[in-house]
Amino acid sequence: MITSDATLPVEPFAAQSSATLEEERGEVSVSLSSELARARSHLAAAAAAVGESLDLEAFVRLAWDAYVDSHPGLREHLATAQLLAQIRELREQGRVGQA
Repeated sequence: MITSDATLPVEPFAAQSSATLEEERGEVSVSLSSELARARSHLAAAAAAVGESLDLEAFVRLAWDAYVDSHPGLREHLATAQLLAQIRELREQGRVGQA
């Protein structure tokens, strides 16, 4: 909670150097370029799947597997979250006790 006597550091936008702004713009530009390249790559993969008459469910399953494989620890995190949700549901039903 912020009270009336709280002070917040405020730096005016004009105080930033033009070099800093150019660096930030460059980072944003590189980020957008890489995201655009990734999106085009994914679009090409989807178009190839359609061209080969790949079943939609199979395509989505392969895409999901590739995504999870590219993020280390995600599969384990999702499994843990699912297990905790199941345990919580069983506790709410009174089928599992709480220690």
